[in-house]
Amino acid sequence: MTILSPSAEAGPLTVSGAPVPIAASSKLVNKLSVKPRLGQWSKVLIGGSNLGADESNAMAVLYPVPNGGQADSFVVQDEGGQNTIDLSQIYVYATIPGDTPMVEAFEYKTV
Repeated sequence: MTILSPSAEAGPLTVSGAPVPIAASSKLVNKLSVKPRLGQWSKVLIGGSNLGADESNAMAVLYPVPNGGQADSFVVQDEGGQNTIDLSQIYVYATIPGDTPMVEAFEYKTV
């Protein structure tokens, strides 16, 4: 049986002073969501390997929600039900070093 399961790469992503890939090596998933964490103040940028800290080449710019409410989110999913999204090719940057955007990734697994 095939099930959609949370990926081990899910959770807060530590971002220092430069854009970082979600995974250090190739990791294929079916669904990915990235959003600012509640209470943090930085914008979160999403892009490819050429993502710039100045928002150049960003696919998405997510704004923080420091005092509650619904945060912006970036979501991508393979509607065909395949694990085709490579987390090592998606880069994330938080405009305030030390902020930790939340990453949720799901992959299809056979059990």
